[in-house]
Amino acid sequence: YLYLLANNPKKAEHYFTLSQTLREKNLPRRSVFRAYPVVGLAELAIKQHEDDKALLLLYKAEKMMNRATTSFYSGESLYKNIQFNKAELLFRKKDYKQLPRVIDKLFSGGSIFALTSNNEVRSQVPKVFEMQARYYLETGDLEKAEEFLKKARAFSKTFRSSMTDFSIQRTGALLHWAKNDATASAQALKNLTGSYKNFVVDNFSSMSEHEKEDFFLLLKADFDLLNAFILGNQNHEQASVFFEWAYNNQLFSKALLLNETNKLKNQITTSGDEELKRVFNEWEDVRARLSAMHYQKKKDQIEITRLENQVESLEKILNQRSSVLKTYSEEITWRNVQGTLQEGEAAVEIIRLKQFSITDQKQKFRFTDSVFYLVLCVEKNSVHPKGFFITDGTMLESRFLTFYRNCTMGKINDTVSYNAFWKPIKNKLPGVRKIYLSADGVYNQINLSTLRNPDTRNYLLNELDFVFVTNTKDLLLASNEQSNPNASLYGRPSYRMDEEQIRQKDTESTIKVREIRSENLDNFREQSFSDLPGTETEISKIQELLKSNQWGVNYRTGFDASETNLKSEKGTPVLHIATHGFFLSQKEGEEINSMIRSGIILAGVNNEQSANDHLDDGILTAYEATSLNLEGTNLVVLSACETGLGDTKNGIGVYGLQRGFTVAGAKHLLMSLWKVDDRSTNLLMQYFYSEWLAGEEIHQAIKKAQLKMMTEYPHPYYWGPFILLGK
Repeated sequence: YLYLLANNPKKAEHYFTLSQTLREKNLPRRSVFRAYPVVGLAELAIKQHEDDKALLLLYKAEKMMNRATTSFYSGESLYKNIQFNKAELLFRKKDYKQLPRVIDKLFSGGSIFALTSNNEVRSQVPKVFEMQARYYLETGDLEKAEEFLKKARAFSKTFRSSMTDFSIQRTGALLHWAKNDATASAQALKNLTGSYKNFVVDNFSSMSEHEKEDFFLLLKADFDLLNAFILGNQNHEQASVFFEWAYNNQLFSKALLLNETNKLKNQITTSGDEELKRVFNEWEDVRARLSAMHYQKKKDQIEITRLENQVESLEKILNQRSSVLKTYSEEITWRNVQGTLQEGEAAVEIIRLKQFSITDQKQKFRFTDSVFYLVLCVEKNSVHPKGFFITDGTMLESRFLTFYRNCTMGKINDTVSYNAFWKPIKNKLPGVRKIYLSADGVYNQINLSTLRNPDTRNYLLNELDFVFVTNTKDLLLASNEQSNPNASLYGRPSYRMDEEQIRQKDTESTIKVREIRSENLDNFREQSFSDLPGTETEISKIQELLKSNQWGVNYRTGFDASETNLKSEKGTPVLHIATHGFFLSQKEGEEINSMIRSGIILAGVNNEQSANDHLDDGILTAYEATSLNLEGTNLVVLSACETGLGDTKNGIGVYGLQRGFTVAGAKHLLMSLWKVDDRSTNLLMQYFYSEWLAGEEIHQAIKKAQLKMMTEYPHPYYWGPFILLGK
């Protein structure tokens, strides 16, 4: 179970199977204890979405328990657990023939109290009634559903359980929806999302990051349910109010997992609590060791799992003893965002969602595969947020995204993407010239500024000012004037440091793209990383510009462009890193954190590594980047390939380098969405710094640099890979 909770299915299966073998060998044939690893294997199958396999295992475990002759042990809790898991699986499979029998077993032969004195079992009474209500709801007996839902609500007052309360509220909302009472359903869904918010206020700060992510999936599913309800009721007389709720929920949920670890670090390091400091230092060390172990050729999977569990335990201690993260009760609404806007400006939240079906028998009470995008817009004089849906989301994520990428990488004129991705939004924002945009889904994978208007023949870069933010709540952040003119520049690392590295001259044979050749995690460090002389030229030119404007500069190339030096940066106002970047895809059957599969390459990556080199193995992963001390850092530039990519988690953001540096405290992040050309990137960065140092606001500086690049390199492949994230 430890490995199951630690998201290591291979090890979990190994030990469940080993346990099963040992019990069959050493315990009596009808021992109740033989059933435990079978249930474990079933729960593993459930987690891996192998529903048929899980059901077979649960029926096997039930049969074993029914035949057990173990004395003085009833196994009642395990038996109930089997039935609850079976019931949920049968709901998923819509097997309404077997469901009544399983639910009846949860009622202990008709009297849920009479046959048990087990308080743990008794506490599940509301959950059983909720399941019964859900069964009648899905089979169309709404009167019976209402009857059992009332019982569930009544008993939930005695046996409190937040997770069961969420289920009861969700089933109640769906019951109103099925009765075509949109007003009551809307209110019930609003109450449900409100309950999640209250739970976060009361409990979130004491949870580990893994626990938070697991809970967020539950929260997100029901926030999505409200958005799907709005999709089905967008013409309701209260639709404008529904859009308000959706906007406020997005402000709350999208920032939920972006806790700034550096704030926690600053509080701890300035406190007098030496024990807490020791725990924090241990936490950072364990995280670095864990990240490095994934890049070793021979992995010690047992040690990796031990470190994962150690990280989680240390996180709990830090979160419970710190007050930094206990800020969730602050209520931010769309009105607060609106108060920051000027005439001609708009704040836009894009939300990916799926349709929820109430009537279609094949998909009844299920999210369908049809993808939609809800676009919520707020302007200075908005009475309510303006909301509308883009209905061809599935096409956007498949055909149109592929077309956009092919045109970009092939340097082909794109006459399609503007109408697909932007025209539906443009039509709702007449007169708007500046847009603060928080993207979701496929909109995280394109640079809107590179879309070409087929009517005007101009790119959106020419027609609009975009400010890309993680959440439009960022508009409430105070502007940060650059009062400390200092920068740290990293470029052209010596990838092998234990011998004199041969520096190539910038000839025609020099690699012109800052890309990684091998994407195999096991052999990643074994490859020979190509030298990037253009990155040294890049930071050399930037150094000249900065020094001519009286900036202090830490210039780090060769051996100095190391992970150790980067980790020692403390709130440096500008941090510029020019090297190889990567995001590695996950192999089938692998369960490796996407933040560990994303990173940048620094000095010494090709060195022979010892077990003690985990703090400086030449690879800074996004996982490690979250622990950097970037409080006070105004700008991080990741001048490498695909540094803006990662696992796109809908409603959360991109899990990769952009998340790592944002969590660490960087106010602005300049990153790339595709493989960048060495020479054009060099020029773009020089133009950007020239404009910024001349007094341009940072977003205008990158825009002017791109416009200047456009005159020399007309295709967006050259000037469009970089986007600036942050307000």
